[in-house]
Amino acid sequence: MLTSITIKRDECKHRLELNLIIDIFEEGTVSTTAGEFIGTTEETTFSGVQYKIKQFLGIPYAKPPIGDLRFRKPEPLPKLQTPFRATRYGFICPQIILPSEPVVGTQDEDCLHLNIFVPTQAPDDTNGHAVMVWIHGGGFILGSSDEYDSKILSGFGNVLVVTINYRLGPLGFFSTMDSNCPGNFGLWDQMLALNWIRDNIDTFGGDVNRITIFGESAGAISGEMQGMKRENIGVFHRIIASSGSPSVRSMNCSRNTLTGARVMAGKVGCDLKSTEEMIECLRNITWQDYMGAINALSQDSNSIEYLIFDPVVDGDFIKDEPRDLYKRAKTQTIEELEVFKSFDLLSGMNANEGGYYLMYFVEDVDKFMPTREEMKNVYIPAAMNLVYNRTFPETIMQVIENEYTNWSSPYDYHNIRRQFAKIFGDTGFAVTSIEFSRLHVTSPTTSKTYVYKFMPKPSKRSGGSPEWMDEANHGDDIRFEFGFIDQPNAEDWEIELSKHVMQYWTNFAKTGDPNSPNHPGPVWREYDLINQHYMELDRDLGETGGKQFAFAKELNFWLEVFPDLVHATDNQGMKTCGTMISLGNIFFSSTTPFFMLFLKALFI
Repeated sequence: MLTSITIKRDECKHRLELNLIIDIFEEGTVSTTAGEFIGTTEETTFSGVQYKIKQFLGIPYAKPPIGDLRFRKPEPLPKLQTPFRATRYGFICPQIILPSEPVVGTQDEDCLHLNIFVPTQAPDDTNGHAVMVWIHGGGFILGSSDEYDSKILSGFGNVLVVTINYRLGPLGFFSTMDSNCPGNFGLWDQMLALNWIRDNIDTFGGDVNRITIFGESAGAISGEMQGMKRENIGVFHRIIASSGSPSVRSMNCSRNTLTGARVMAGKVGCDLKSTEEMIECLRNITWQDYMGAINALSQDSNSIEYLIFDPVVDGDFIKDEPRDLYKRAKTQTIEELEVFKSFDLLSGMNANEGGYYLMYFVEDVDKFMPTREEMKNVYIPAAMNLVYNRTFPETIMQVIENEYTNWSSPYDYHNIRRQFAKIFGDTGFAVTSIEFSRLHVTSPTTSKTYVYKFMPKPSKRSGGSPEWMDEANHGDDIRFEFGFIDQPNAEDWEIELSKHVMQYWTNFAKTGDPNSPNHPGPVWREYDLINQHYMELDRDLGETGGKQFAFAKELNFWLEVFPDLVHATDNQGMKTCGTMISLGNIFFSSTTPFFMLFLKALFI
């Protein structure tokens, strides 16, 4: 015990804090302002090196959002009066059930838990370990913290890792567009979890002045949205955003949600005259009946358009449409962006994010042989309708066709199908990710901005990825960030690249610089508006990783040329269509009408 350790007056502070951390691991119990938590010590091996990790699972960070607390901001949990055995994952938040996406874990509305992974090595700083908080993706309708075992990342990078749950879908993002149910409850959950971490993580050995949030897809969108909240200044300090930003074009935060809310409420007998009565009624429905009705409604193709559970402009968490920020920032000083610029940012995307989505348009992606005529008349209109939720004049469609034609061999189906996938990757992820990086760049410099592009095709891919796609698709980078903990047979090059990725990520969490303190490979230069340096993460990283002008041509087209074309040909601006997407004669799976919901969810 610590009381038995004799510490001389002239010994350094680092020795004292190291002994405190050692005492935590020997005892197996951590006492915090939130309560006393009992964890376990686990072992894991990566690249022949064994690490011991202290883990604390299923820690509640908020009152259960049940009964009268449903459809409200989360409330802090009073201090636990008895020791909490944090030895198993908690419940996962209720999910919308989608084909090919098995639910991992047991669902329950009492799901606001977090998990903590603490390395047993001495920290790199006298104030403790740098802290990394993972926000999972899943289109705001599925996923959980349980899917991301962080022992290897914690041990290899010598950082403390926290993974969190937050409310999803119709329990986390249901909105009546008024004060009775404004929505964005999942985002408020994340914010409360971050405050819990800030208030308690030091007792687990974490440094409260070095907290980084990182996430993928919807988790990346969430992280950058948290970075625009003034209340989060001092709560965390850095952001890593992988494959997602708040300006993703398929996410319409200013959409009208009331009609859909009434449709959903009506399925359980709660479509009452006032929204206040509606919400009170819904609070008395069991979550199983409520989610069951939503899942049944998702089988009705006429109702799919109502089942979009994205963040909304509520005037509180989100004050303005994120898709408009780039244009507004040209002439205005925007408070949310000024806050965002106060955090260090590392963001990026995979080389071809759109390859994953082809399986929802064609029966066999590996036998997909589209003609140029089909690309023009079917596939480009479908892609644009999905991304922008509207149709465009023929003149604009011709320009897009020209932009996404490989003129070296325009009739080769190999090129045509790659270009179709590229439309999704560019509009959904690549352009919007760099767009927010550009919004983050400050002059004079007050924070750091880094950009990356993840290149290689891994040996184990996201389900449904076409074999002919020889670059990384959406989600292909996640295993590299967590050390292939679920894939012990990873190839040698994958392990080596994973080392580089985890070193860059954890360096950034420690110092705000991916190159320091442990130099992992090529120098990663900061991004700026002139030179546009970025890191190309590939299987043979060597010394050639440093590149310039990632997606610069695509960025100019979609952020500068395309909006001007739309403005010139559409006097009424960006009008939405009556339906979400016109599929024409495109094939889609027999599991539809889940199709639209599934594709929409995966797109963020």
